[in-house]
Amino acid sequence: MNKLIIAVMLAVFAGALQFNGLAAAANQPGVEATYNNGVVNVIGTDFSVHVNYTVRVVDQSDSSIKAMSQAIADGSGYLSASVTTGILEKPEDYVVFINRPDGKLAGSGSINEKVASMPPAPAPSAEISIVTDGDMTVVSAALTAKKDLASGTAAVRIGADTVASLVSRAQEAEASGQKAVLEFKVESAKDVVSIDVEIPRSFFKQVADNTHASLKVDAGIGTILFDNKAMGSINSSAGAETITISIGRVENAAFNEEIRSKIGDRPVYDFSIRSGDMQISEFNGGKAEITLPYIPGKGEKENSIVVYYLDNGGQPVPVRGKYDPLSATVRFTVNHFSKYAVGYNEVNFTDVSANAWYEEAIGFMSARGILNGVGGGRFKPENNVTRADFLIMVMNTYGIVPDKSATDNFSDSGNTYYTNYLGTAKRLGLVSGMGDNRYAPELSISREDMFVILYNVLQQMDELPAGTNGKTIGSFMDADDISDYAKDVLELFVANGIVEGYGKRLNPKATAARAEAAQILFNLMSK
Repeated sequence: MNKLIIAVMLAVFAGALQFNGLAAAANQPGVEATYNNGVVNVIGTDFSVHVNYTVRVVDQSDSSIKAMSQAIADGSGYLSASVTTGILEKPEDYVVFINRPDGKLAGSGSINEKVASMPPAPAPSAEISIVTDGDMTVVSAALTAKKDLASGTAAVRIGADTVASLVSRAQEAEASGQKAVLEFKVESAKDVVSIDVEIPRSFFKQVADNTHASLKVDAGIGTILFDNKAMGSINSSAGAETITISIGRVENAAFNEEIRSKIGDRPVYDFSIRSGDMQISEFNGGKAEITLPYIPGKGEKENSIVVYYLDNGGQPVPVRGKYDPLSATVRFTVNHFSKYAVGYNEVNFTDVSANAWYEEAIGFMSARGILNGVGGGRFKPENNVTRADFLIMVMNTYGIVPDKSATDNFSDSGNTYYTNYLGTAKRLGLVSGMGDNRYAPELSISREDMFVILYNVLQQMDELPAGTNGKTIGSFMDADDISDYAKDVLELFVANGIVEGYGKRLNPKATAARAEAAQILFNLMSK
């Protein structure tokens, strides 16, 4: 028989079968298709989990295939696909077939031009794991984000069952004396440019109201750890029933020359929180610790790697953080979300030698603008620190911005560079002065007063260091020289290694040098 005749007969036979299947399977439950401007969008439920289906748009008049695509059903059996067909004059003349890999029909539906009425995809179930390390319990939910090929954005939704499980296990951990961290560990494609994690608002409320837990969102391209206070603030600020946390890479070519001189071609990230139409930026006293992957460039000093907040005026503002060589990441603490960039700012002084015991500390603090030189490329590490200058160092270290004006200041605050710092510190209760409403800003600060100011700042920020090395102030010969108001402070700092002393002496009444101040602050920021 002629080959052409055989081919025609087979085509007619196949078309007949397809048409019969079309007539029998059209409008099956579980599939809905809508047409819009040359694209047919298909959604369906109750498909086999993780199966790769073929989606075809077929012309009912002659059973010919107009266009086709592939779609994988997720962990809940939800399937979605967009099939580019070009202009369809009459969408109702076409039908969608969804076939399994073996060719068997799994579902079908007619096409209309209305908005799909099917419910949104159910959130996939998460695999829950629990890891306890010392007094910390991490309850982790593992999920997979689905990438949109057109935008490069991956997204995942957290379901109510996952929320209930995490909150319940956090309460169990805390009831047994553990600190709880709840983690969403999101896996996605390697080349995504941003990730959206959609979480029910009820999760934030339950965590803030019923636990002391923090939330960790590990999205691969970056990790965020919210403290419990930030969780409560986000819940209070939300304007809808869902909250979406987003991490995305940003092209740095659009930034101004000053920013580019700091960041070069290093990564820039945009962090945001949305609830409905509302953007949530501030944490109102809460904090988030952010971790981003970073490999230092050739010749880069680790202590000169700085993270910058890019403010609304386009200025790079250093934030509290550092590079961690063990994990090849930068870690930094923020009290609001915005754009953040990894930058580099190496600062050297002619009177700070490479082998000096304070060289690392001065390099670290100067790179962040917390300490400055005295002019002429010199730092003068042996010079005494004034009470005003040390207070400014501490406030800059922890991001405490001075008020623009002070209505209730110390009588000797003057009208100079430290005036508003003193007024702000007084208002916040960070310093109490020397009596008679005097602060003595230009007096050299004693070591014990330096530690008292540090203690007050850390206490207010709920960041007093924990742990002990077994050492006490009784280990030092001059413990009796410590003023009563400073004994508990020095006891704490000695116990956790912030204060090491000079051999067998603490020298509490001695004045502090600039190098000492740099080293103490560096010790705290390195923990």
